[in-house]
Amino acid sequence: MSTVLVLSAKRMMEYLPPYWYEYAEMQQILKNEGAEIDALDDESEFILTDAFLYTMTERRIEEWEEWLGLPPTGTLEDRRMAILNYFAVISKLTRESIQVLVSQLYQGARAIVRFKDSTIKITIKPLPEHDTEEIEFQILIDRLNPRKPTHIPLYVDRYISTWGEVNQGFSSWGNMKNRRTDWQAVYDFILE
Repeated sequence: MSTVLVLSAKRMMEYLPPYWYEYAEMQQILKNEGAEIDALDDESEFILTDAFLYTMTERRIEEWEEWLGLPPTGTLEDRRMAILNYFAVISKLTRESIQVLVSQLYQGARAIVRFKDSTIKITIKPLPEHDTEEIEFQILIDRLNPRKPTHIPLYVDRYISTWGEVNQGFSSWGNMKNRRTDWQAVYDFILE
């Protein structure tokens, strides 16, 4: 059976022992595989172009915008710059950069950041004037997930006052007993 083999198929056939040449199935397999390799070879220029932010095509820019949640506004160059700026604004993921992000997202809240048991643990401590407000952790998680290594989990929790801090507010447990009569009053004092 004689079939016309594409360029890559001919090259692959040269690696096989001569007795494989007579099998029509092998020629068909190599022809199909060769067509795919030739198509990839033709696309290699575009693949290489799309690998870099400065040269990527509009189709690839649209994919990046979808992944990053960026609006597709402006010229092609503007859209490239928006993607680059997204990464330029993000500093290296450190304890300090997480603390700055928490402060920006939660009206000046402090963050206690620990790396323990191969997990990034973040405790958010709001300022006293915002302590009663509900904290939406998902906002922070969504901002940090693209920046952290995928194998490291992220745990975010709200800060809870310690007994020592409660004691500081009352100077002694005896003083607390004299000043407050129930736990609700103690809770209200903590939030003051």
